Amino acid sequence: MYENTIVDSVYGCLPGSIWGGCRIIKPNKYCDAQTTDIYDLRDNYYDLGVNLRHTYTNCELPQEAYYDFKNLQWTAACEHDGNSIIITDPKLKEFLHERFPKYNFIWSTSLCLHDINEIN
Repeated sequence: MYENTIVDSVYGCLPGSIWGGCRIIKPNKYCDAQTTDIYDLRDNYYDLGVNLRHTYTNCELPQEAYYDFKNLQWTAACEHDGNSIIITDPKLKEFLHERFPKYNFIWSTSLCLHDINEIN
């Protein structure tokens, strides 16, 4: 790609992910892709030495959505040393950390706080 440039990580989540931060995604071939296509994309990044950083930043995520099959399957398939989850919800972080301890968890700058006392 570019000389003297190293890409450490790519950021994002599955298109249409309820765990995502409701970002508008420019349509691309992965928006409606089959699961195998998404895994091929993941493997291409791994072959290049690029880590994945999932952006699970939906501040309005209901607890029942923690069990979303598609997101759990993707998170399990990408549990790999060097990968991270950028997160806003402390309860979702606890839920995911129990199931996927290899991930590094990073608090988003848009952390969900619902009580002013949580700031102090």
